[in-house]
Amino acid sequence: MVTRLSRVFFVSSLILSLAASNLSFATSSLAPVQALSGDAEDLYQRRGEGRNTVHLALAEYRKLLKGASGQDLIHIVHRISSLNIFEGEFLLLDSNHYERNPIFGECREVIEHLAEISEATDIYHYMKLMCSALWVESATPLQLISVGSYFKNYFNTFVTSDMNLRPDLGADPRITGGGIFRTIAGIAASPMSNMVHPALPSLDKAMEMINLALASPSHPANEYTGADMYSNHRAKAEILIRMNRIPEGRALLEDSIAAIEELAEDGDLPPGIEAETLAEINKMREILGRL
Repeated sequence: MVTRLSRVFFVSSLILSLAASNLSFATSSLAPVQALSGDAEDLYQRRGEGRNTVHLALAEYRKLLKGASGQDLIHIVHRISSLNIFEGEFLLLDSNHYERNPIFGECREVIEHLAEISEATDIYHYMKLMCSALWVESATPLQLISVGSYFKNYFNTFVTSDMNLRPDLGADPRITGGGIFRTIAGIAASPMSNMVHPALPSLDKAMEMINLALASPSHPANEYTGADMYSNHRAKAEILIRMNRIPEGRALLEDSIAAIEELAEDGDLPPGIEAETLAEINKMREILGRL
């Protein structure tokens, strides 16, 4: 029987080893990719090493973005936005608004390259909604005043009046383990969400959406389900905490950390999101530290 302390040391070692291994981000490309810079791809796979490597990868992809088209354009934009989310969500504290906000701002801007590409519909809508929500969360009051009406208009073209995903958008909510449902859940739970929809905030709607995310089957581009995506478990715990169901939220976070550590120990981390799954441990501990 492996002790708790041994398991922590094991997982810490695994995080370091995965930093140098070839991992594909949770939002891996939906289409074949033409030959791209080996430096960019190598740096992307090593993003777990930390922010310096992420910044080097972003610099390479920004060069490649100029003049890119077709599937290469989809892939490059996806890589940049994925790195933005990885850095802002996993490598910085939630309270670090000063650094997080411009990171999510780049994501908001770069994803617009895919606005008119039908093959990128799922990526475009998920990334735009996700990065917009994270940008708002980290924005200053002055920034919110200047863009509040824009976000309200966008969000209300994304959901119906009863806060369900509009089917005519053609976006598949299964992407990244129920990612669109997960993002709507986060918005619905936010105290700031009344600026985008009159029915918000609604913790009941947030719980409904996160349960849909957890129950999500795998997207054709992903090898994992909503239950495998531990961002869903963390999001549900945060909603429980906002509902003042703190013991349930705490238990879910603690159980999820233990489950991730066991998966790591057994070599059974969800395929394609190994680095992100391990990074959830620190995110969950950050929340526990605030309780």
